[in-house]
Amino acid sequence: MSRTQRITAVSIAPDAFAGMYHRPILGGGKGTAIYVGRVVVELLESPTARSDAHQLALSSGAVDGDHATLIERVAAALPRRLALNSAPDPLAGFQGRPTISVETSGDTYVGRVMVELWDAGDGDDTRLLTYSADATNGVGATLLERVVVALPIRLAHVNTTRAFA
Repeated sequence: MSRTQRITAVSIAPDAFAGMYHRPILGGGKGTAIYVGRVVVELLESPTARSDAHQLALSSGAVDGDHATLIERVAAALPRRLALNSAPDPLAGFQGRPTISVETSGDTYVGRVMVELWDAGDGDDTRLLTYSADATNGVGATLLERVVVALPIRLAHVNTTRAFA
């Protein structure tokens, strides 16, 4: 079973985080929470793109191999989690540059959102979700808002049976 799976509408690069999906890097769960996995989302801009949803690169590292469910849970929980504070980004060495996508002619890298999900068995993905946002213009809140809108749209257009097989 694959440890990571990627779906993308843009050119992809080797995943710089591929060797780190089996363990959290943004922070830890609380109490008896179990690490579920990580989703990395990168957004690029293109003058020919119909929407942000068409310019996302996604990489999923579900511990149990169920990448589709992990991305769906993250897409549902992230908008609710934005109202809460997040830990500082421990990935300073990766700031300002793509790690799973490639800028091609006409594309401009906008930034990356990384999300890790923990499960405490209470059905509340929002409470134990940790995230970081690295926007090239320094405005992480705007990047997060764009990704929160684009991610569910992108997932609606993905054949998860084929993409996550």
